[in-house]
Amino acid sequence: MSADEMLENAAREEHHSRRCGIVTAGRGIRPKELKTVCEAISEFQEQGLRQEPCASLGIVSSADFKRLKTAGLKRFHHNLEASRSFFPRICTTHTYNERLETVKKAQAAEFEVCVGAIFGLGETDEDRLDVLEEIRDLDPVSVPLNFLVPIKGTPLADRERMPAWEALKIIALTRCIMPRTDIVIGGGRLEVFGDNQHLIFKAGANAMIVGDLLTVKGRSPNADLEMLREQGFELSP
Repeated sequence: MSADEMLENAAREEHHSRRCGIVTAGRGIRPKELKTVCEAISEFQEQGLRQEPCASLGIVSSADFKRLKTAGLKRFHHNLEASRSFFPRICTTHTYNERLETVKKAQAAEFEVCVGAIFGLGETDEDRLDVLEEIRDLDPVSVPLNFLVPIKGTPLADRERMPAWEALKIIALTRCIMPRTDIVIGGGRLEVFGDNQHLIFKAGANAMIVGDLLTVKGRSPNADLEMLREQGFELSP
């Protein structure tokens, strides 16, 4: 997208979103992409948008973090994805340490960080605990929890979708480990919980990603807002 297209999309989200995610695909961000992202970020306040941009750009250098900071970015998202021991089974393009270093570089540049993981990849309960403890030690402001949606043609296409009760245990475990951190439910929310979306909040989550996600469609943001109202939640301004 161009910077203008990003801002147009953000404007359409104004009535139901607190933050707008700017996300790139790939190992890291190229100079031309970074320039476009910085242009968009710098225009959020100029155009009077209430939302705050949050960027997920892969592995980023300290110099590029400085450019993002100058543009006005305050929050950076970079998941660990899986435990240190399980990570090499799902990713070969870079190392676990590179992911950790990216988060620490973002913190050194004084960004708020969102650090989460994806579950249902074939990991053990010990793997889940290990990655959540490593995330806790990074002290992020927000922890996005994602659940695998098996997609035809991908290496994990034959994985069974995680049962809702199992996903709820992961949410509850995360809340116990990080009692004061925002817990955000992202990928797999619709596929795993179906018509029982409200259960994620009973298990300990206090936020969710609305609209379409990276590889799957979401559901109508208005439907999510109506669900929150029915549950008696007050939305953050």
